[in-house]
Amino acid sequence: MVQSATVQYALSLRTPDAFDTVALLRKLAKRCTTNAMRAMLAATAAALAAATDGDGDLPAVTALVAAEKRPGTGMSFQIASVPCVFWCSCRYAADPRRAIQSAIALGGDTDTTAAMVGAIVGALHGEGEWCAAWAARLENGPRGRDYAMDLAESLARVVPPAEA
Repeated sequence: MVQSATVQYALSLRTPDAFDTVALLRKLAKRCTTNAMRAMLAATAAALAAATDGDGDLPAVTALVAAEKRPGTGMSFQIASVPCVFWCSCRYAADPRRAIQSAIALGGDTDTTAAMVGAIVGALHGEGEWCAAWAARLENGPRGRDYAMDLAESLARVVPPAEA
């Protein structure tokens, strides 16, 4: 739920510069139904606020994942966990390629995590030079590049229900 709400948020912005990590994570925390999820968003927000340019992604995300124990999770196989997705999406919101590459570099369930990060930064930045080379190299069979691009355009036109 928090990932799809973030995609909706990104689509609602006029420019990528309007992306506000603090406001976003606070808004998402209000929508959470569990204390554990609210705590994870708060911890991720605090870690992002404390991060400096020289800080590595892996140590910070490892600490976040370790803070909330859930069966079947951990950096060796984390199930697209909230801290991984939001760390990469928010820390590198201005640089969508780096956001996706950092999700892959973290390891674990990289295809899911990178896809979730890509959905967020893709909604924020839209189609453009940042992803043109990647899209051009996709296979183009019956369910290939053209199908995926048409589907993405259709999804971008979906109007989310008004928030309560």
